Amino acid sequence: MSVPPTGKVARARILPPLQGRLDRTPTQALCEALTSGVGFTRAGRLWRLGNVRHDTRYVRGQLGYERDVDTARWQERNKAFEQAAMLSGSVAPFVLRLADLTVAFQTRGHTVGVSAFVSALQTMVCNATTERDWLVAQLTDGGTFADWRERVDTVTRLRVRTNRKTVGGTNSVLAEVFHEVNAASAYLDVRSDDGLNTNGPLCLELLEMAEHGEADALAIGRSNDELGAEYAWQSALGGQTVLVDAAVEPTTGMTSEETLIAHLEGGAARHAA
Repeated sequence: MSVPPTGKVARARILPPLQGRLDRTPTQALCEALTSGVGFTRAGRLWRLGNVRHDTRYVRGQLGYERDVDTARWQERNKAFEQAAMLSGSVAPFVLRLADLTVAFQTRGHTVGVSAFVSALQTMVCNATTERDWLVAQLTDGGTFADWRERVDTVTRLRVRTNRKTVGGTNSVLAEVFHEVNAASAYLDVRSDDGLNTNGPLCLELLEMAEHGEADALAIGRSNDELGAEYAWQSALGGQTVLVDAAVEPTTGMTSEETLIAHLEGGAARHAA
């Protein structure tokens, strides 16, 4: 009995600019930006969006590239191989969930990996919306913040939501803040390209609350390798796996939109090693 072919599916989160436009919501801005034919060129690759369709819950489409490559081709006229230019490319299907701007996408080996897809989608959105502060971040497999922190070199953003009922303790830094301003809830969103200090008393208290389900935290980090990839950790996800196995169509090698939606909604059954 033959084994059905499989591919890998990953997830990422699209984060809107901190200062968005007043005439439209981030979701509206994304729906306007993600249209078939939108593209840009980088490192000799022409990236484009294709087959984009919208409904009330999802945006479905494909993100891919083409480029000129030199290859040896047989020339019948002189019975010899000659170097010739031809187009080559790769394409990855994706589905964006509008409720929380989470996107599931198929990786295509070394041609469209996780970092390449995330970087290309971020550039697409920034160019099309003319707002440069959009961020598309990978969702990593670190279960705790400490696990995730070991995988990144610099933490560039920390966003936390909490309320007064969950704050307590005699040495609570956050309790003093709530008391001073008589607040019922708090939303903290701090950023630094040079790196945040996550070992201070306030950050440590917020992260401990998040890991106990008493606050909702999102952290964005950056690796200092040549890709400069962005990574996200979110307490509510409970440590999701970066890549999972997914069935693909044998002739195209691509997974279906239904499989991507199932992955978004928690229906992915098999985790990658």
